[in-house]
Amino acid sequence: MSHVQKTRGPLLITSWRATRACNLNCLYCNVEAKAEPAPDELTTKETLMLVDQIYEFGSEWFGLKGGEPLMRKDVFECIGYARSIGLNICLLTNGWFVDGEVYQSLVKNEVFTSVSIDGSEKANDAIRGKGSYKAALSAI
Repeated sequence: MSHVQKTRGPLLITSWRATRACNLNCLYCNVEAKAEPAPDELTTKETLMLVDQIYEFGSEWFGLKGGEPLMRKDVFECIGYARSIGLNICLLTNGWFVDGEVYQSLVKNEVFTSVSIDGSEKANDAIRGKGSYKAALSAI
C-alpha cells in the first residue's frame, strides 16, 4: 500500500497561497503587497502538478488565497483543470478584479467565492486602502 493510499481519507480542503502579489496593502496582512507575482512562485505546469497531488491525497476542495489569487494570469486555467479532475474550488478575494468576465468564469467553474470586507466603508478603506470597500461590494 502506497503512502498516498494510507493517508487518503479525511482531508477535506487544501488551501494554497496562489501568489504573494496583491493590489492592496492591508494593515494586518503578512503578505507584502507586490504588483506582480514573485519569480519563485509556481509556474502553471508546477501548479497543475500540485493540483494532481492535492487530488491524489484525497482532498475534496482546492482553496486559493493570496495575496490576491486573481492577480495570477493563469488562475482560471488552474481552476478549470482542478474542476476537470473533480475538485471543488473555493477562492478568497478582495473583489477588486471581479468584473463581468471574471464573474462569468467563477460561475462557469462553480467556484465558491469569499469576498473580504473588514467593516464599514470608512473602516475597511482605512485598513485595506481607498476604494476597496466599493470594489468588494461590487464583486458581491
